[in-house]
Amino acid sequence: MNNPFGNQKSINTFIQLLKWFVLLATYSFLVYKLYAFEHYGAFLKHFQQSSIYQYFWLILVFVLLPLNIYFETAKWQKIVEKTEHIPFRQALNAVLAGFAAGFVTPNRIGEMGGRMLFVSHANRKISAIYSLLNSFTQNYVIALIGLPAAVWYFFSVKSGHSYFQQYCVLITFFILISTTIYFFMPKIVLIFTNRNRLNFLKRISDYKSIDLLSIAGFSVLRFIVFSVQFFAVLQFFGVELSIYEAFISIPTTYLFVTFTPALAFSEAAIRSSYAVLIIGVFSNNTAGIAFAGFLLWVINYVLPMLSGSRLIANTK
Repeated sequence: MNNPFGNQKSINTFIQLLKWFVLLATYSFLVYKLYAFEHYGAFLKHFQQSSIYQYFWLILVFVLLPLNIYFETAKWQKIVEKTEHIPFRQALNAVLAGFAAGFVTPNRIGEMGGRMLFVSHANRKISAIYSLLNSFTQNYVIALIGLPAAVWYFFSVKSGHSYFQQYCVLITFFILISTTIYFFMPKIVLIFTNRNRLNFLKRISDYKSIDLLSIAGFSVLRFIVFSVQFFAVLQFFGVELSIYEAFISIPTTYLFVTFTPALAFSEAAIRSSYAVLIIGVFSNNTAGIAFAGFLLWVINYVLPMLSGSRLIANTK
């Protein structure tokens, strides 16, 4: 039977060219981003002047990085298990490759391409949908936690509490609606696929409420980890922030960062800008807040991306 897309050799050649183009673009953007950073002097000076106590917080950020990746990997394993059971190492490779592939795409949408490399050929179409479910669940959790925190934040820093109850009712309504949609998603997808004959989507209808709760649970755990990392890196840079202030400002920052359209390589600037804008209300250490956003981006995204790029380069 003739391949409608041409011979297999041509397809393989195209895929190899595309892979190396993605890798070249990834490293080019990374080099540009690191080159464009204008405050290395003050940044490095802080490392030289930091106390042992401050370095404890930095060590904590690095210690929590594997836990961050672990929860994301376990979540990916849970998501794809309706189609195939993959070992933890394979799921980890998929997550790391996703970091690399998403680096040069808007809102990391390219992650699905990296993760598709580490599922069987027969399941690569549905794995793209799994990637969307993975991103949707994490964003759902960020909104679920970030929206109430944002309301509390804005009414804490603003004099007066007019319309506070109305906003609380609105947020509660949003949480109830979004949670209902999330847990009824399998039934919604089943109705949609039956009408449009998209049989490959029916795998989503196999999820039970306990499955979706488990996936959301991993997303919550990951959110807690990278929120603690953010607080720790702020402490390293001498940003004085109480637990209460961190509790309302860090989720608010992540909420704005997550729902701002951007390329992953530009996320450092966006994260730092929002952090200065939001956390800066509680601290005058603007430089420390900006440095914290930049360093956390390097640790939580650039380091896994570098590992993922090696996996993509070695993938045939």
